[in-house]
Amino acid sequence: GHATAENNGGMVYADALGTAYGVSAFAVHGDASAHNTGFVQANAQFGVAVGVYANTIHGNNADVANSGTVVANGYAAGVGMFVGGATASATNDNWVQASASAGDGFAAGILAVGNDLSATNNAYVDVRGTYATGIDVRAGDSAYVANNANVWVTGVEATGISAVAGAEDGLATVVNDGNVLVTADGNGTGIQVVARGYHGDAHIDNTGNVNVGGAYASGALQGLVVAADIDATIHNSGSINVNGGSAAYGALALSADGDAIFTNDGDVIVQSGARGGVAFGALVQSKTGISLVDNNNRITAIGDTA
Repeated sequence: GHATAENNGGMVYADALGTAYGVSAFAVHGDASAHNTGFVQANAQFGVAVGVYANTIHGNNADVANSGTVVANGYAAGVGMFVGGATASATNDNWVQASASAGDGFAAGILAVGNDLSATNNAYVDVRGTYATGIDVRAGDSAYVANNANVWVTGVEATGISAVAGAEDGLATVVNDGNVLVTADGNGTGIQVVARGYHGDAHIDNTGNVNVGGAYASGALQGLVVAADIDATIHNSGSINVNGGSAAYGALALSADGDAIFTNDGDVIVQSGARGGVAFGALVQSKTGISLVDNNNRITAIGDTA
């Protein structure tokens, strides 16, 4: 049967040595739905903490929604909202905070796993961990993310928004009309979209602000990244600011057998942080198709090699 879990304005605390779930709906053959309009906190001293969880194994649909406050503090992993299913969606309309304290811990504000997936953020997502991602969508056929507000991520390996569609003819898309702030000590990426399966397409449309930095970042820092088998496109009419790292990229588009295109109607400012560092305002590459940078405004790159 179907599984439904709702916290309607109440307060839920879950504390565990191992795995802690705040609001959880699990179905084997039916649909799963978990909603929160109150306060949920999940703490896991040595394991995994999940604030709001909905998962179906053999069913078709799953969804999670939050218009309250969700806090997930884990050790191995902390996930604010998790949804899994063939067709699954996650929506945040208020506050999601997630952290993982282990040296190799993974944290995500919103994590979606399945085939046809979507995630929408209309408020605040705040994530901290060694491996940290604000919104993480891992799909087969279709991955879609819309950010209309704020995503803040701090970690050693940190990513603001990640959308991956791995199946044949996969489609991965991110639309950002909000603010993405990433602070990384190792490698950092503002938004990455990947569809490397056969005939896959990947697209980013940025009308908001993407800031990636790390005063002591040892690796590469990247603003917007798309990688696809066929078309890999980025359209920026907002702002991209990348500051730090041994290598810094404003926009990076990679295609195997289609077109790699970056269209800029906004601002791109890139500065590498290390001595001998390299900085690229925009880098596009296609093996067999068109590689094009169409710049209609400003692209600035500062580095020892730029």
